[in-house]
Amino acid sequence: MVQLLLYSAIVLSGWPLDTAISQYVLKDIFSYADSKHIFFFFDACQIGGISILVTSSERYVAIASDIIHTAIEDPSLGHGAFTYYFPIKGIIRSDYEYMEQAFDYAYERCHD
Repeated sequence: MVQLLLYSAIVLSGWPLDTAISQYVLKDIFSYADSKHIFFFFDACQIGGISILVTSSERYVAIASDIIHTAIEDPSLGHGAFTYYFPIKGIIRSDYEYMEQAFDYAYERCHD
């Protein structure tokens, strides 16, 4: 649902889908969110500046890469490695009680 919402917001904004999305576009899109409790998850080959989305202590960001390190892509997983090990295996398909446990699980498998 969130992915669809983000995709729809980007399409409606007229942002070209074959190019990078700036941190300012994302900040603008999420500034309209009704909830102050938001968890951002990004799995892209190279992400930088996403911390601009964390405007309060109720917003959290988990990213697969940064401006120096690239994300691991593995076609056999059907997703980027961070997507596979964090939300899919770590949150949806596990019995972890806390998000941090799922993140640690993914980090161990994705960190080089």
